[in-house]
Amino acid sequence: MTSTGRIHFRLVTYGITDCFEGLTVVMGCSTDTLGVVRTPARTNQEDSMIGAVTGLLYVMSLVVGVWVLVKLARNTPVLLKNKSDRALFWTISATEAVVLVQAVVGFVMMFTSDRDIHRLTFGAYLIGLLLLLPIGTWWSLGDRSRGGTAVLLVAVVTLAAMVLRLSQIWAGYA
Repeated sequence: MTSTGRIHFRLVTYGITDCFEGLTVVMGCSTDTLGVVRTPARTNQEDSMIGAVTGLLYVMSLVVGVWVLVKLARNTPVLLKNKSDRALFWTISATEAVVLVQAVVGFVMMFTSDRDIHRLTFGAYLIGLLLLLPIGTWWSLGDRSRGGTAVLLVAVVTLAAMVLRLSQIWAGYA
């Protein structure tokens, strides 16, 4: 911890939390008898839920991404008449179900948590994640060329990047 004048800064895993001596009650911070600033603890239940869903989305997007990359390297479009493509479609559908769970949990936690996050950005990312895979899948099923498969790969990679950014926003780095 460092102290500069009357402003105290405390580095936590979620970013920088600052407490001003005159506003400690308003901000939920307090100082002990030695003048060290104490901030309220974050609940581990929130972090573990977000962490579990985020980790699952990373794994699922990696599986789908490698699968689509192999299809792209073999120059084969996504066709639902093939058994392997139906399995890919169901894997994408399962990934979208996890995204839906993340959106529901994210919106509930956003409105019930006292975290200092940028709620508009967080909500926009949750909605964007919900739309990403259906649009990419629809495009790849409609475009029978290699480009359609590439669009699905871009959608899956974008999903992983947006999940990472969503985690950063939740951590307070908006």
